[in-house]
Amino acid sequence: CPSKTFDGFESTKDFPDDVITFARSHPAMYNPVFPINNRPIIIKTDVDYQFTQIVVDKVEAEDGQYDVMFIGTDMGTVLKVVSIPRGTWHDLEEVLLEEMTVFRVGL
Repeated sequence: CPSKTFDGFESTKDFPDDVITFARSHPAMYNPVFPINNRPIIIKTDVDYQFTQIVVDKVEAEDGQYDVMFIGTDMGTVLKVVSIPRGTWHDLEEVLLEEMTVFRVGL
């Protein structure tokens, strides 16, 4: 458990079943969030991994603000991707800047 729990529980694993059932049936984000252009932000084919996590950082540059995405995979790599407008902010191109191996996953 990343932080202390209330009511004397040592861990979230100790929560009663009704608490777990409530949490599972009331997710914080019920509806999906679609991208601005109604298309995937990035597509990778012919790879042996799946995306697992994403963090987006807004970076200020001389010519404006850019979204830099850090995308984690189930193989221990992180992709660094930036969205660059091709003319307007509704016509974006995603560029893979870097693919880093953070840790090795046994095969």
